[in-house]
Amino acid sequence: GPGDSPYRSPPTSPLRANPPPSPTPAPSASLATRGASVGAVAAGAVVAAPAAGATEPLTPLLTASDRQFHRLAELVVSGARAPPARVDPVLDRRLEHATTLEEVATAAVAPRRLPVAESEEMMSEEMMSLRQEVDRLQALAKDTEDKLHVEMGLRVKSDVFCVQT
Repeated sequence: GPGDSPYRSPPTSPLRANPPPSPTPAPSASLATRGASVGAVAAGAVVAAPAAGATEPLTPLLTASDRQFHRLAELVVSGARAPPARVDPVLDRRLEHATTLEEVATAAVAPRRLPVAESEEMMSEEMMSLRQEVDRLQALAKDTEDKLHVEMGLRVKSDVFCVQT
């Protein structure tokens, strides 16, 4: 039937828990049982589907990097089979100028959003702080204007005194 094709494997959830890697390379049962689609991508070669009576696995021992490529291949295949339901313009804007892996990872992780109450509290604290700073700067400006006014008065008196002598 349509589900018996050796080139199809069941969709994989990208949120599936990743098992911890074993200290020694072990044969991957999932590659042998899932069919050739994901295994071919991970191994970089075409792998025939195992025969029903096969006694030895066709999958070679996988190194840690092979397992990582296998996991990446599973994610790519699952993403291709289940594309996002909608486009995220905010994410697109954040990813637009990302050139390094670190920039891509930073852009892909949504910024932390504060709860509304905490956000309002921070805003009110920031507003109070800004108002205090404005008051301080206005007082400083007034004080400076007063000092300049006194200085100008002294200069005028000095000029008048010099002219008289």
